Amino acid sequence: MIKCEGLDVGRVYLTQLPAGERWLWTIYMNGHVPQIAGVPISDHAITLDEAASQFKQSYEAMRTKAGLPRPQRR
Repeated sequence: MIKCEGLDVGRVYLTQLPAGERWLWTIYMNGHVPQIAGVPISDHAITLDEAASQFKQSYEAMRTKAGLPRPQRR
């Protein structure tokens, strides 16, 4: 779980896909998924580091466009 100012802002977790185990990341704000044009809100990666990097990049783009706070890992 990734938190920001006490609010859940997303998750990165391991899941089983047809292609094998993958790290899935998703951005949400207390159950709400913000929609910002051109910014992905979820994806998957082979490694945890890759998933965390993708999450951070997407959240930073979203934060810049929508004025969201900076996330902090819990």
